[in-house]
Amino acid sequence: MSLKKLLFFPFFMTLVIFLFLPLHQAQSAELYKEGKNNYITLKKNEDGKNQHPFHLSEEAVSHVLSGISITQDDNDRGTAPLFSGHQVTLLATYLPIALKQAKPDEDIVFSLSKEVRTLGGLKKQTLYVTGSVFIENDRLNILIGEFDKAANRAYEMAYDPTAQGLVKYSFSYGHREQQAFGFSKPLTFTATGLAFGRENRYDWITASTDLTALAKESFPLVQQPDLSVAPASSAKHSAAKQETLITRFKRLETLKKAKLISEEEYQEKRQQLLDQL
Repeated sequence: MSLKKLLFFPFFMTLVIFLFLPLHQAQSAELYKEGKNNYITLKKNEDGKNQHPFHLSEEAVSHVLSGISITQDDNDRGTAPLFSGHQVTLLATYLPIALKQAKPDEDIVFSLSKEVRTLGGLKKQTLYVTGSVFIENDRLNILIGEFDKAANRAYEMAYDPTAQGLVKYSFSYGHREQQAFGFSKPLTFTATGLAFGRENRYDWITASTDLTALAKESFPLVQQPDLSVAPASSAKHSAAKQETLITRFKRLETLKKAKLISEEEYQEKRQQLLDQL
C-alpha cells in the first residue's frame, strides 16, 4: 500500500465515524416517529439528576394524562382535555418504554399533533402539543412547551408544495427555569395525585410515582364483575369496563403500527380482548 493510501485511510475512517455514528445514536433514541413533527424521543439535559431508568405502568401514565384539563378561555367557560385520546394512547404506550431506557441526563420529549375542524367543519387544521417528561424527587414531572400550536399551511406550501411532510417545525419542550413567554393557560386536574411543580406555573405538572392504586381507580375492571352488586352499580361497572376495553384496543393498534409486536401477538391479544366483551 502506498504512503498516500496509508495517510488517507485514517482520515477516511474518521470521516465515516463522524458522519454515521451520531446519526445512528440519534435514530436509536427515537421511540416513536411519524413524519417530521410527530415523535417521542430522548433528549440530553444539563441537569443530569433524573431518577432514570424508572418503571411506570401504561395505566398510571394514562391516569395522569387523562386527568389534566385546560381552561378554554379567559372567561372560564368550561375546560377541555389537555391531551386528545390518541395522544394519551401514544404517550401511555411509549413513555414507560422511554423511562426504562432513559439515563439520568436524559429527558423524554414529545411533539404530537391532532386534527380539528373549523369553519363549521369545512376547514381542517393541525394542532401540536409538545413537552418533556422526567422523574425527579420521586415524582413524575411533565413540562408543557406548546399547546394547540397551529401548523402554518402557507409556510408548508412554500417549502413543501408536494405535501411530502418535509417541513420540520421548531418547538419548545418546556423549561425547568420559568420563561417570560412560556405556556401559561390555567390547568385543572380531574384525577387524584396531581399537582403543580412550581408555584404560579401552569406549565409544570407533577404526580406521585406510586400510582398503582391511582391507576386502579381509572381501570377498575381487571376482574369479573360482582353479580351481587346493586343494578345501578352494575351498570356503572359495565360502562367503565367498556371504556377500559376501548383504551386497550387503541393501545394494541398503536403497538402493532409501531411494529413493537408481531402480527401473531396482535391477533392473540386482540382475541383476548374480544373474549372480554
